[in-house]
Amino acid sequence: MNDILKLKYENKKKLSLKNDKSHFSNYGHSVLANILRDEIKKIRIFKDIDFKNKITKEKLPNDNYILGISAFYHDSAATLIKNGKILAAVQEERFTRKKNDKSFPVNSINYCLEEAFINPNELSAIVFYEDSYQTLERVLWSFSKTYPKSRESWLNYLPDWLNFKFQIPRLIRKKLDYKGKILHNNHHRSHLASAFFPSPFKRSAILTIDGVGEWATASIGVGQDKNIEMIKEMFFPNSVGLLYSA
Repeated sequence: MNDILKLKYENKKKLSLKNDKSHFSNYGHSVLANILRDEIKKIRIFKDIDFKNKITKEKLPNDNYILGISAFYHDSAATLIKNGKILAAVQEERFTRKKNDKSFPVNSINYCLEEAFINPNELSAIVFYEDSYQTLERVLWSFSKTYPKSRESWLNYLPDWLNFKFQIPRLIRKKLDYKGKILHNNHHRSHLASAFFPSPFKRSAILTIDGVGEWATASIGVGQDKNIEMIKEMFFPNSVGLLYSA
């Protein structure tokens, strides 16, 4: 903050867009990014990068590539991991220009594969971010408890399930011409993994709270090296996230 206060008046005016003072300009983003970078270095949140072990795009015979996919809810995205390190990650909205795009992230997947110079059948596995079959179980239970008031909602919801969410493996194979392994991860394990594995900690408590995954709405876990142990979960319909949404 002191660095911003020290700026000359003319430079302070450049921090925001000329015709929209509520948004930062490119110059403003650059100034803030540099300040944040310097502050992060001072308090040493992250370990210094080991450039000797920096991930490269060069392919070796024993390289292991795993593609992660999130789709059909909100903010569809794809991530490519090479030998346990994130090589590429991007949201579909960056290509389609549709905010919170939930469609199958074919553009994001293509981008990730191109970053690694590989084709789909060079992947060791593709992992979908949740277990759609358990989610359908919870959805059916919910509609059964609220019928007939939920009839119209169910009729709107069902086509998505039949066309997309209930056929994830078939859809992935068709879209990518992929013949390899497809796995479904647990929704909250995906959340815990996305927080712990990129972090600088070898051991850490992990907490996730959202609307709802398959059945879980909040989870506590412990990350240790390459493993995550789920300790306790809160289940639907009890949900801090859904209370917040309501």
